[in-house]
Amino acid sequence: MPFFLTPDNARLWYDDWHPPSPTATDVLFFLHGFTGYRNNWGYEKNGAAWLLRSRYRCIFLETRGIHASRQAKGPYTIEQQAKDVVALCDYLEVDKFTYCGHSMGGGTGFQLAATVPSRLHKMVLLAPMPSNGVPMRDPDPPQTRTHLTHHYSYPKWEDEKKAMERCVVLSEGRPSDTLSFFQDRARMVTKISQEYWIQVKECETSERGVHMSCIIQYTLGLVLILLSLHSSFLLSFVLVVLLASHNVPSLHCERWMRCHGAKYQR
Repeated sequence: MPFFLTPDNARLWYDDWHPPSPTATDVLFFLHGFTGYRNNWGYEKNGAAWLLRSRYRCIFLETRGIHASRQAKGPYTIEQQAKDVVALCDYLEVDKFTYCGHSMGGGTGFQLAATVPSRLHKMVLLAPMPSNGVPMRDPDPPQTRTHLTHHYSYPKWEDEKKAMERCVVLSEGRPSDTLSFFQDRARMVTKISQEYWIQVKECETSERGVHMSCIIQYTLGLVLILLSLHSSFLLSFVLVVLLASHNVPSLHCERWMRCHGAKYQR
C-alpha cells in the first residue's frame, strides 16, 4: 500500500492511478467526507472513479485518523486537510488539479479555494458541508436521521456488529443501502483512530460553550435594553460597553471553526 510523509511527518495513505493514454494529462483529486474513506469516491471496481480511470489521472487520499491513515497524528482539521492535499500534490509533482470533495471533503475544497486557488483547475463538491461549519448533534437513543451529522457523530465503535446496527437504524432506504454496504461501513468506522474521535468531541464541547456564552450574553443584553428604555444615560452606556465586548465567545468560535469549518481569507 502506498504512503507518503507530510512535512510534519504524518504518514498518510494515497493512491495514484495513471490513465493508459499518455495524452490524458488531466488530474482528478478525490477526498472523502467525515469518517469516510477511499471507497466513497468509487475506488472499487465499477465505482465512479474506477470508470474515469481510462481518461483521467486519479489521485486518492485518506485523511489523518481515518482507515489506512488512522495512525497519523493530528490536528484533524479542515485547514490541515487542505495542507495535506497540497503536500501530496507536491510529492507527486502535480501542479494543477481538479479537486473532488464529498461532505467534509467539500469543506476542504472551500479551504483550498481560499488559500491556494492557483493550484485548482476546477472543483467538484458533492453535498459539501456549509462553509461556516456544521454543528454536532448526537441523538440518544439512535433514531431516524434529522440532521446531516446524525450518521456519524457518535463515539468510536470497537464492535463491528454494533456499528452495523447503528448504520441500519439510520438508513434512509437508498438503493445503495445494501447489507454489503453496511458491513463495509461498519468495518471502516471501527478503524478510525481514538484521537480522531477525541478531537471531534472536544470540538463539540467547544461549540456548546459558544452557544451558552452567546445565549447568556444576548439575554443579558435584551434585559439591559428594556431597562435602558426607562432609566438613565449611564445604564445605556453600560449596555453599549457590554454588547461591544462580545469578542470573548468569538474566541471559542475560532476554535470551533478550526475543527469544523473552512476559514475564508478574502
